[in-house]
Amino acid sequence: MSQIREFKNSDLEELRLIFKKNIPQFFSENDLKDFDEYLENNHDTYLVIENKEGLVGGAGYVKENENTGRVTYSFINPKYHRQGFGGILVNQCIKKLKSDKDITCIEVLTSNLAHKFWMKFNFKIKFIKKDYWRKGDDLYFMDQSI
Repeated sequence: MSQIREFKNSDLEELRLIFKKNIPQFFSENDLKDFDEYLENNHDTYLVIENKEGLVGGAGYVKENENTGRVTYSFINPKYHRQGFGGILVNQCIKKLKSDKDITCIEVLTSNLAHKFWMKFNFKIKFIKKDYWRKGDDLYFMDQSI
């Protein structure tokens, strides 16, 4: 049984440990500092998912401009990859963004390692930048109209 809830400051250390478990496959060391800054400014739109063992992962959502939302910093403890937790979180972020009647587009910046995951939620590739994140790790800019 899992539960989604809003981020609390007391989640930070456990969430950082989960983030680190996704380095180097999905993030770099530098991304952790960026994630900390992101949470400092966007903690009110960051969600976590937990099970009976503790936190499983998290994902955020932000309004980029008048008509565009973005799903950000979504990650799951590798121990729980491919068990549906990420999908539950992403669906909740999309639902939150769709509740804003002004938002007509939701975007995500992802990589060649995770773009197929996002396609499951009707995100379409808009463009790719080779080696954007690091050598062999391309930026996939994806969006969906709502």
